[in-house]
Amino acid sequence: MYLKSQYPGFNLNKLPNKRVVKLGGVIIPPGAPNVIDHIILYCKESAGPLSSLKKLLPSFRNNERLIRKKMKRLGLNRWFLYEDIKKSR
Repeated sequence: MYLKSQYPGFNLNKLPNKRVVKLGGVIIPPGAPNVIDHIILYCKESAGPLSSLKKLLPSFRNNERLIRKKMKRLGLNRWFLYEDIKKSR
């Protein structure tokens, strides 16, 4: 819901349907983007003109940090796209 309030055009069904794996106890390659990074990037790319103007506000960065913090609390930072992990090995 918070993503929807910050990015009105966000729709989970529009995200690319790719294989996602959860890694626990495995050494993750440095710099590998997790699912949170992909969701935020998708939201930024599909943002409308009003959402693009929000990026100029100083509170936008704080909101993005808050989104990342909430998603991390839900454990999404341990989920990665399979193709990203396969490429990094």
